[in-house]
Amino acid sequence: MEWSNGMMRTWNSFVAVCALALLISTVSGFADDPVAANREALVKCLVKMAARAQEYYLTPTSEGGGGGSFANMILGYLTTWPVTAEGSFVLYSATATSTVLGGTGFETGFDGSSPTQAVLTVYADSVTLVITN
Repeated sequence: MEWSNGMMRTWNSFVAVCALALLISTVSGFADDPVAANREALVKCLVKMAARAQEYYLTPTSEGGGGGSFANMILGYLTTWPVTAEGSFVLYSATATSTVLGGTGFETGFDGSSPTQAVLTVYADSVTLVITN
C-alpha cells in the first residue's frame, strides 16, 4: 500500500495527539489533588478538541471541512458543550495554518487565586500546549 500525502498527515497528526495523551497519562498520579485532577481533565478535553480540529483541517471543503485550512472553523465543530464539568472552552483564533484553543478550569490553581488555564495551539501535524497556573 502506498501512503498518500493526506494519509501521512493524518498519521502524523494521530501520532502527535497520542504522544500528548501519553504524556498526560504519565503524569496523572494526581487523583487526590483536585487542582492537578482538574488540570489533567482540562487538557484531555483540549486534546480531543485538537484531534477534531485536525480532522476539520484534513476534511475537504466539499464534505464540510477546511480543505487544508483551519480558517473557517468554529467552536461548534469541535464541541457541542463549551462548558463542561472540567471547565469552559474557547476558540481564540483560526487561521489557515493553525488554530488556538483555550480552556479554563473550575478549580483555583496553584497560585491560590486564579483558575487553571491551558492554551493549545493546533497545527496540521502537531500541537503546542501551554498550561498556566
